[in-house]
Amino acid sequence: MNTNYLGQSRKKVGQEWDKLEQVMKYEWKKAKTPGIRYREHPTRKHGIRKDRYYTIRYKLAGKTKEEALGWESEGWNESKVAARLHELKENQRTGDGEVTLSDKRKKEEIKRKSDEENRIKKQQEQVSFNEIFLKYIELAKKEKTERSYRTEEGLFKKWISPTIGDTPMKNISPFALEKLKDKMKKANLSPRSISYALAVIRQVFNYAKRFELYNGDNPTGKVKKPTEDNRRDRFLTHKEVELLLQKLKESSLTVHDMALLSLHCGLRRGEIINLAWNDIDFYNGFLFIKDAKNGKNRKAIMTEDVRFMLEERKKNRHKQPRLYYSKRQTYLYRKLFRESLKRWDLIKE
Repeated sequence: MNTNYLGQSRKKVGQEWDKLEQVMKYEWKKAKTPGIRYREHPTRKHGIRKDRYYTIRYKLAGKTKEEALGWESEGWNESKVAARLHELKENQRTGDGEVTLSDKRKKEEIKRKSDEENRIKKQQEQVSFNEIFLKYIELAKKEKTERSYRTEEGLFKKWISPTIGDTPMKNISPFALEKLKDKMKKANLSPRSISYALAVIRQVFNYAKRFELYNGDNPTGKVKKPTEDNRRDRFLTHKEVELLLQKLKESSLTVHDMALLSLHCGLRRGEIINLAWNDIDFYNGFLFIKDAKNGKNRKAIMTEDVRFMLEERKKNRHKQPRLYYSKRQTYLYRKLFRESLKRWDLIKE
C-alpha cells in the first residue's frame, strides 16, 4: 500500500475537519427582526463594528428552511434582509413569484443571461460590413495567396465599401447588391469581376456567421450572378499586330515592350508587372511565370523579337529587380493599349 498516499489523505481530512470546527465556532445571533440570524467575522470590520453575515429562516411546506444572503460589506443590512424575507413570505401567501432565494437567484440568472444575449444581438445588428471585412481580410491573408487577398482588397476599396461598407450587416439586402452590380456594369467591368465582388461579399457573410458576429441570412444567395462571356470578339492578324506595335512604340517604348510580351508570349498584364530579371532564362529562351492565373508556375517561350527587346532593356535596368517597377508604367500600358486598339479600329467600342 502506498504510505505516501495515505499520509496525504489523512492530511487532507485533517484540514477539512479543522475548517468544519472553525465554522462550528461561529456564534449565530438573532437579529431584532424575527427570522433573521447573523454571525460576525472574527477579524474583519465594516464601519465601526465587525462585519455581519446574514441568513433568513422561514417555513416552506411545513419545513424550516434557512438560506444565506451575504455580508454587510457586500451591501446587505438588516432592513434589506427583512424586506427580502417579507417578499418571500408574501409570495407564498399570494402564490405569485418565487418563494425561495434559490428560485429567485435562478430567475435573476436567467434574466441576466437573456439581457446579455439581447445586448450581443443588438451589437451584432449594428456592426457594419466594413468592420467585419477588416476582420475577414486578416484571416484571408493567412489562408489565401497574396494575389487573391489583394484582389479582394481592391474590389472592397473601390466598389464594395463605397456602396455598402457603412451599412449594418442586417440591413444589406439583395436589392443593395443589385445596385452594386449595376454600378459595376455601368463602369464596364466584366461579368467575371462582378461575380468576384459578389463572392467576396458572400465570404464575408459566411465568416461573420462562422464566428458568431452575425446570425442573419446571407443576401448573396438571392442575387443572380451575371452571365459570363469571356469569348474574344476576334484575333488580330499579323499585319494588325505589327501596326499596333508600331503605333505603341511611337507613343511609349515601355508600353510597346509590355505589349510585345503580351502578344508574342501570351503573358497577362499581371504576369508582365510581376516579371523579374531573374525569371528570364536567356540561355534556354524561356520566361518563368510565377503564380500564374491558375495558381501554378509555368514557362513561356521567348521569341527573337522579345529576346532582342529584353536584351536592350537589360542594358538600362538600373539595378532594378523587376522589368516594370513603376505603377505609372502599368497604368499607361492598359490605357494606351486599349486606346490604340480603338483608334485603329482593332476592337469595338
